[in-house]
Amino acid sequence: AVANLTSILSESLRLGDVIAHLGDAVRPILDFDGLGVSVLGATGRELERIGFLGQPSNAMKIPIDDSSILPRLREGTVVLVRDAERELERQLTVDRQVIEGGIRPVLMAPLVLGEQMVGGLYLGKKRPHWYDESDVEIVKAIAGSLVLAVPPQRLAEEPLDPAAYPGVDPA
Repeated sequence: AVANLTSILSESLRLGDVIAHLGDAVRPILDFDGLGVSVLGATGRELERIGFLGQPSNAMKIPIDDSSILPRLREGTVVLVRDAERELERQLTVDRQVIEGGIRPVLMAPLVLGEQMVGGLYLGKKRPHWYDESDVEIVKAIAGSLVLAVPPQRLAEEPLDPAAYPGVDPA
């Protein structure tokens, strides 16, 4: 299923448009109650959700510094939380939202292009201790394929700057 991600993602320039296909490909490997994809915001201080399966489904900005786990993701580390109720910090807004949403284990992988974290892949489950170290390797492979969709995502959202491409007709 991981090998098929490239063909799934090539179906659309907008990653949010293919999130259901991504979920279908990932679910047999890493079952989830929530799957989300986010890109790093312009300031580098928030993640912008561009696709989500499960609840909530709305687009939103997620402040990195208002979480105990997102700073690790920004540093390029895969994050495994086996039981959010015991491991996350309820006083932090993002952590509290995860706990109140009923999610227990969390598995997050950075989307890394070169040396830079450009986004993240999130999986959450309501049953505690669902994910383990073997799942970390799998989510790394998925994120490695998924990151290839981030540059097209940015191109689809942002207008082309003709000055950046001299001699190229933007039409």
